[in-house]
Amino acid sequence: MTTTTVLTVLTAVGAATFGGALFAFSAFVMHGLDRTPTRSAVEAMQHINLSAPRAPLVVVMTGTTGLAVATAVLSRSPLVVAGCAAFLASIAITGLFHIPRNNALADVDAAGPDAATAWAAYSGPWQRGNHVRTAAALGGALLLVVSLVG
Repeated sequence: MTTTTVLTVLTAVGAATFGGALFAFSAFVMHGLDRTPTRSAVEAMQHINLSAPRAPLVVVMTGTTGLAVATAVLSRSPLVVAGCAAFLASIAITGLFHIPRNNALADVDAAGPDAATAWAAYSGPWQRGNHVRTAAALGGALLLVVSLVG
């Protein structure tokens, strides 16, 4: 097995793991939070956002980012490069779209009079962005797997 093949496999597994975690938010976590009282939803998401940078998923995210860059540089396969680029797009969406919104939500007083407005402004766009980054991560994983069997 070549170095590029090993890197492609590891990148595919990392992209699928990251995409799967994001999928959980799109499939049920945010829907559940939207159905809870606003104070509870805001507090829960604030706690999730505090935990996320300390979670093992960050190791997967950062490790796979490094793997994707290395794999794309070393590979001569357009499918591999496209798969890596798709995964890296999910990381860019996380940094440019989700993290700023999460940081803004951290400043919301969950018991305050503006909490419901803040949650409504946060949840819908956050979920739509999450669908896009989920598709990018899982699409990248799929492209990488297809490159291995092709």
